[in-house]
Amino acid sequence: MGLRDGAYVRLWSAKDNGKVITCQASVSKKQEGGGYRTLFSGFVNFIGEECKEKIRSLGLPETSDRQNPVGKTIKVVGSPDVTTWFNPKTKENRMNIAVYDVELQEDGGGQRQSKSAPKTYRKKAEPKPAEDDDLDSELPF
Repeated sequence: MGLRDGAYVRLWSAKDNGKVITCQASVSKKQEGGGYRTLFSGFVNFIGEECKEKIRSLGLPETSDRQNPVGKTIKVVGSPDVTTWFNPKTKENRMNIAVYDVELQEDGGGQRQSKSAPKTYRKKAEPKPAEDDDLDSELPF
């Protein structure tokens, strides 16, 4: 499962009922050769006043609009609480995910540096040339 401690999660919509904020979320992994593979897609509950204030500050819409998607990236702090339950009448499994703390990311958060961006390297300091007097004093004979 892609939703774990330290995961970068893309949030698409948020509904606040006062006790929890439920967000439509997804976690994707970049594949070699381009493109992304979705590791998780579903709904996540954000619990706790501090956590809910961070989610409210993102300004997400109540419903996700596929024509004009608005996604914000967060980082999950701490392990999410995952519970599952089975409804024998409808024979369906459900999963509830609760997150208690997040870190807000700047635009483009969770994305690695582009390969086309130049890397900067520091030059190693050149050793000073040894003087003849110093070499004689270090010799064991």
